[in-house]
Amino acid sequence: MAGIKLHPELRRNLLLIAKEALHNAVKYSGSPSVAVKFETNGKHLVVEVADCGKGFDLASAKNGNGLNNIRSRAEKLGGSCEIISAPGQGTRVTARVPYK
Repeated sequence: MAGIKLHPELRRNLLLIAKEALHNAVKYSGSPSVAVKFETNGKHLVVEVADCGKGFDLASAKNGNGLNNIRSRAEKLGGSCEIISAPGQGTRVTARVPYK
């Protein structure tokens, strides 16, 4: 992503998405490691935070502010957010947003 000029609002929201996902991983996963990745994919910027922790059942997850904030920030930028998790399988949060 070196050399890409991002609008300040886009940059701020991408960092806040990563920060919230990282905070959740550290606080809840029990994982010994967390991977954070920023990349370009065609005309999209992709932010991914993945852990190999205890995971959780998405269907019965509490609707706290963290995951909702991540989703709403991605949608506000015209993108999407995918959260994949299962008990014992870790969690991966991937946000994709368009950039020009």
